[in-house]
Amino acid sequence: MWRFPSALLLGIALAYGLRIWLHKLPVKSFVEVQHKKLVAVLTLPMLAVLCVFVRYGGAFNYAHSINWESAARLKSNLLNEAILDDGQALYRVRDMKRKIDKVTNINITVAQLREKIAASGGNKNADSIDKAFLHTVKQPKLAKQPRNIVLIVGESFGDWPFLPKYKDLGLVDNMLALKNASDAAHITTMLPHGSGTISAVNSLVSGIPDMGLYENYQANSFNGKYATGIGYIMKQLGYKTVFWYGGFSGWQNIGKFTKAQSFDEFHCADEFSDNSGNAWGCSDAALFKQIEAYMSKEKEQEKVFHVVLTTSNHPPYSIDVDGMGFPRAKVKSKLPADIANDEKTLTELGHIWYADKTMGDFVKQA
Repeated sequence: MWRFPSALLLGIALAYGLRIWLHKLPVKSFVEVQHKKLVAVLTLPMLAVLCVFVRYGGAFNYAHSINWESAARLKSNLLNEAILDDGQALYRVRDMKRKIDKVTNINITVAQLREKIAASGGNKNADSIDKAFLHTVKQPKLAKQPRNIVLIVGESFGDWPFLPKYKDLGLVDNMLALKNASDAAHITTMLPHGSGTISAVNSLVSGIPDMGLYENYQANSFNGKYATGIGYIMKQLGYKTVFWYGGFSGWQNIGKFTKAQSFDEFHCADEFSDNSGNAWGCSDAALFKQIEAYMSKEKEQEKVFHVVLTTSNHPPYSIDVDGMGFPRAKVKSKLPADIANDEKTLTELGHIWYADKTMGDFVKQA
């Protein structure tokens, strides 16, 4: 809030200074000669200075920038569009239109569709897609279902730090301990849903493998429920469904999309106050603190299914991981030859360590 009045005062001061300067210039010589020279001399440096001010949408670095993926901070779409600069807004509209047109321009007959259903193991004579792939589990449900189920989707949290070659770096000690616990199960052959975070979210929320359909923007996603969606399935099992995100609700339409697909509640950085966050939202530690507070207030008989999507293990890598206890020197001394031995890389590794630490702390607390 302090920046807005500061900008007003600076604008007034600059306008007043310009007024004084213009009054002191000899009008005739300025108009006839100096005006053209002045414009020619000042244009390039002024453009350079202007670029510094507008490059990050009012901030001076990426960590506090406003871009099309993080501009939707407010509840009003009109104000959100005003926050985003026109160039990015136009690019965003054009980019989304091209992507959706590319994947939805498909011509297929009813007969061809039924053959593809049969080839995928479904009943091609069924009345709908849902019925074509409906399966009933024969095994009985648990006699006592868990009260809380928490599914954490760790941003950029890949499997490579768990490999024997890298595990001595100590980046994932908490999750490694969970993985090796006697009551744990794990799988090493799971592949990511796609090349980015939204691909993972779309496939999880809709239950549809990633095919570039951008379910988060499709009208069908807001007119009905995907029977394969994880929220939809958990509600059939009697669970209240809650989606937690460390970023903002306007990112990739995630708030509206999850609420439309059987999640009773959606909570994100829009609601949290956190000075350690950046352009993408709050820190993972702040996110998990909110979840812990929520769980402590749950009713005893209430069954809740939580999906948690973290954000901190992602550029601009602005968390003070050293202040959190990241053993930078120790990790640096153990780096293998195939990992760059520079401070920028170590900071990125520190954010993997931080993701592991915050998830581990939450599991212990919960």
